[in-house]
Amino acid sequence: MRPLTTFPAARGNVNSLQFSADGRLLLATSADQSVSLYDVETATRLGDPIPTAAPFIVPGFLRPDGAVLAVTTTEGVALWDLDPDHLVTAACRLAGRNLTEAEWATYLGRLGPYRATCAIAGES
Repeated sequence: MRPLTTFPAARGNVNSLQFSADGRLLLATSADQSVSLYDVETATRLGDPIPTAAPFIVPGFLRPDGAVLAVTTTEGVALWDLDPDHLVTAACRLAGRNLTEAEWATYLGRLGPYRATCAIAGES
């Protein structure tokens, strides 16, 4: 037996791992009170680790369908929307342009072949 792949390290010691039901996402919670979300196929961390406020409990949970991430905060619980269609819209809004093919492959490749993410005048 040997590992199939490895993932970029979380910031602290990992204290729990959770897969989405389809096995596409992996949530790693860390003793430093952060959570990291990974794309399993590419072994890529999706965004930066998310800080939490859970010193004595597991700080985050992934909904089995992978569409929502719940994170403990000082105000209570924050829900992160992970719906792929919503992420495409957010990526377009934040970048202010279509994603490059490399960006698509890295962040949204599991949605299928590259396509324009935005309807911006003058950009294809």
